[in-house]
Amino acid sequence: MKLTGWFIVLCAVVPVPGRALETWAPSILHFPFDGPPLWISAASVADEEKIVNLDLFDSLGLLRPVERQLRALHASGYRFQKGEKPAVSRISVSECASQVLSSCHEGENPYATLADLTTYSLAIVRGTIRTVDLGFGFGMPASLLGVEASEVIKGPAPASLFYVYYPVARFRIGPISFCNGEKGFEPLSGDEILLFDYRGPADRDEVLYAPLLEQVFFQSKDGVLFLPSKLKNTPGLEKVHTLDDVVGRLAVPAASSDHQ
Repeated sequence: MKLTGWFIVLCAVVPVPGRALETWAPSILHFPFDGPPLWISAASVADEEKIVNLDLFDSLGLLRPVERQLRALHASGYRFQKGEKPAVSRISVSECASQVLSSCHEGENPYATLADLTTYSLAIVRGTIRTVDLGFGFGMPASLLGVEASEVIKGPAPASLFYVYYPVARFRIGPISFCNGEKGFEPLSGDEILLFDYRGPADRDEVLYAPLLEQVFFQSKDGVLFLPSKLKNTPGLEKVHTLDDVVGRLAVPAASSDHQ
């Protein structure tokens, strides 16, 4: 329900009790309905016989790029050592044989300003990135960020360790490259994230969130703030330098539960 008025109040920050978490990334996460997996790790797709087994998640968007690379490898005389699972490694943009772009449904609610993000988010959560895994989400190359929640600013608390689908990813399985054409911050373990969740969990286990690029802010371990390019210097985000600055400017609307 759309709010007709704003009430600026102190953010209700709910600390998540600190405890040691087992930090590991799931190899597969499923949609709530039957079908191909929502997320599958690159290590799971690596195959001793085929190099990559795209049948595991049935991605037509990747089939032709992989076939082109396999033909080029064969023409060059490359011979794959069958029986040995190919390694997964990160690569640079210059090493990408091709790039694919994810398509997504943006929804009806706006996200052009900090006020939009605050109003229309079902939940706003701050946390520390513990794992960054490479693989395929929604059938496209992606990163899976394992996040230890530290503050719940709005809405229901997620699991203490939850996951964020992030479409910035470039990697190689054996000699085959997979590159998402999205550009953005490349997070590492120890960096912080501020998630503005518009949709709730996307997976069967209710631990995976799939925001747009404009719905996640980052701060590196050395304290550098990274905002989505479309939101830099927009109302509410002028002259912010840290995630603390951003959180301090959040105006949580009254009766925010109406959005849940």
